[in-house]
Amino acid sequence: RFGTMRAMEHSWRSRSAGWLAWALLTAAGGVWLARAELARLHEDFDTDGRIVHRLLSQQVVQYDAVLATLALLTPPADGPRPEQRLPAISPAILHVLRRDRDEPWPEGPHADALAQAEARSRSLRRAEVAAPDLPQGRYLLVLAAEPSAFALAIDLAATIPWRDWPMDPRRSPVRVRVEQGDRAYTVQPGRADGGPWTFSFRKTLAAQSQPFDVVAERSVGWGELPWARIAGWSVAVGLALAALQAWLRQRGARRRAEELLR
Repeated sequence: RFGTMRAMEHSWRSRSAGWLAWALLTAAGGVWLARAELARLHEDFDTDGRIVHRLLSQQVVQYDAVLATLALLTPPADGPRPEQRLPAISPAILHVLRRDRDEPWPEGPHADALAQAEARSRSLRRAEVAAPDLPQGRYLLVLAAEPSAFALAIDLAATIPWRDWPMDPRRSPVRVRVEQGDRAYTVQPGRADGGPWTFSFRKTLAAQSQPFDVVAERSVGWGELPWARIAGWSVAVGLALAALQAWLRQRGARRRAEELLR
């Protein structure tokens, strides 16, 4: 009876040690797999953020080039105005405004903003933003030149190069905005529900004339962790420990048999 009790106690301790080892190894492996998945998601997020920044920077730099070209190729004041054909070539340019020497900007709600932006442009020797309305995705870009100054009315929605965009704007969980101060234009809404892990990306566009920030945000929820791989790891650990215990029991039985034979 005493031997039987010792055998039962040994068996119980062995099973307890096995369960404890399984729990610890499962937890350690699960944490490692989760951290690896989060690192992969973060790397993909950063890559998409850099691509978005590069694409938008390439687009807005083109507007500087368009204004510089218009300033160099200014026709006579009474001649044809080929710049008015630009909206048909580039949908992101809604219209083009022109102020000839000694004349004011066309009357309208943005006349004062255009004059102020032209003064800044003349001082800084570069194009300047006027009357930005980021929630609506519109702004004016002004370049002071002689004999005429020009302004482009830009549509941010048409500026987005969707053909080369790295994400599906309808399904991607990443929220992308173009910001200036407390004003922002939402490029893609992303996923609204938050999660315990948040990634963020912010970088100013590569055009001094248009100092907008590209901001990307992404939340990762518990459901995005690799639960299938974690479960597979848990099963694999359990099978490995069961095989180890079976081998230990077999070796113990062999030793006892050898002792009995001796």
